[in-house]
Amino acid sequence: PAVRSSPPPPREPETASSFITTGRESMAEGDYRAARFAFLEAVAIEPQNPQANHGLAFAAHQQNDIPFAMRYYCRALELAQPSSALANDIQSSLDDLHVECEG
Repeated sequence: PAVRSSPPPPREPETASSFITTGRESMAEGDYRAARFAFLEAVAIEPQNPQANHGLAFAAHQQNDIPFAMRYYCRALELAQPSSALANDIQSSLDDLHVECEG
């Protein structure tokens, strides 16, 4: 008799959180191109997510794409809780670039 194969398990839906995790893993491996792609996907899903915007900025910064990094650092800073560890990290990156965000 024919062997019936069970259907593949359903795929987990892609979430901003899953892309952020992938981006962080890629950065830890030094693969900033893959990290940037993952964070772009996260921002597309959740444009208001400060961690996604920060990760995208950081990956672009590591690739020396400073104008792009500045835009997303400023966006992340706008979205982050004031005086949070994330806001402090973002401000430190902006200080390194000698940049101030408008607003």
